Amino acid sequence: NIGIIYEDQLDYPMALEYYTRSYNMKLEIDDKEGLANSLNNLGVVSLQMGNFELAIDYHFQSLKIEQELGNEKGVAMSLNNLGGAYKKFRMYDQAIAYYLESLEIQLELDDKFGLASTYYGLGNIYEIKEDYDQAIIFNEKALALGREIGAHLWISNASKSLYHCYKAKGNSALALQMYEEYNGAQEIIESEANQKEIIRQEYKYEYELKANQDSIRSAEETRVQQAELSVEQARSESRKQQSYFLF
Repeated sequence: NIGIIYEDQLDYPMALEYYTRSYNMKLEIDDKEGLANSLNNLGVVSLQMGNFELAIDYHFQSLKIEQELGNEKGVAMSLNNLGGAYKKFRMYDQAIAYYLESLEIQLELDDKFGLASTYYGLGNIYEIKEDYDQAIIFNEKALALGREIGAHLWISNASKSLYHCYKAKGNSALALQMYEEYNGAQEIIESEANQKEIIRQEYKYEYELKANQDSIRSAEETRVQQAELSVEQARSESRKQQSYFLF
């Protein structure tokens, strides 16, 4: 959870440190499911830090464990994240192949968070390739699921992509509609982020006033982390989607 907080703050080195600690703890107790999750998180952060080969390796390790455990949802997530990694590095054919593998499993499981992510990933690739008809098909599916499950991030991503697609096709009315929906989703996302930052800063300020002794500093750091974690828990449903790549 602390790694997630640092990742949200874009402090990837610290996120990597805590995800590595988590991985080592899971390794020590032979927690296979926990190992797969930690490897997934390490892959996400490694890619954000520009280490493509390491990210791919982590996701393949996660995929192997999920397959051994028979965890189909975890398999789909690892395949999706491999698609996201290859997409980020413009290896679009490989990305599409992994996304389609993930999609097949997600459809069987009716995994709506995963489906929204995969549909958007495919739609985004086709937008980049200027195949706007295919991009619209996939992004409309992502948008519909985002609305259904209240996932503002996917509403934002899909509507933004659809705005560009409809604009490129000369459909100004639909482009405007998508632009407005994108702005609405972004306002909600920014409001949630601001709420979290306000709470974090309140506790940080209180900590700084009292941080004259190491024991007090340690206690206040714990309170800061607890405050951040409480906000994370309040947003737990929307946070599920962030196990997937957001590119």
